[in-house]
Amino acid sequence: MKKLNISLNKILITILIVLIIILSILLIIDLNKKQKIHNNMLKTYDSITYSDKINVYLFYGSECPHCEHLFSYLDTLTNYEYNLYKFEVWHDESNLKLKKIVIDKLSSINYLNSNISKDRYYGAVPLLIIGDKVYLGYSSEYNVDIENSLSTNTNFDIMKILDLH
Repeated sequence: MKKLNISLNKILITILIVLIIILSILLIIDLNKKQKIHNNMLKTYDSITYSDKINVYLFYGSECPHCEHLFSYLDTLTNYEYNLYKFEVWHDESNLKLKKIVIDKLSSINYLNSNISKDRYYGAVPLLIIGDKVYLGYSSEYNVDIENSLSTNTNFDIMKILDLH
């Protein structure tokens, strides 16, 4: 009976060690994935340039019909000089992470519509940011306001005030 208990204890200890090893490997894989996402986000962030042109940031989903309508509309705005930075968030985790950081910062400085939850901002596309104006979703009703935002450079640029490094 004592030998059986010792054997059972050895088996349980072995199983426990194997589980610890497996969990450690999974944790390392997850940390590596998070680091890769963070590094990709920084690379994207670092590619943004600042000039006399207003920077426009568009967070979109590649299969989103509202996003397609917004892209089509933005293509017609040839009378405005702006830099368009597009971030696909449905299939790119680093862009999604950047979107959440931007939303958190906009929220902290009261630039978001308080009637809309942050969760809605996190999940909805398109999200268009022009200076200090934030547009969630797209409707042709936004067109005049979007054009006004493009012609009025407030010198506010959300990416300039993010501290990602």
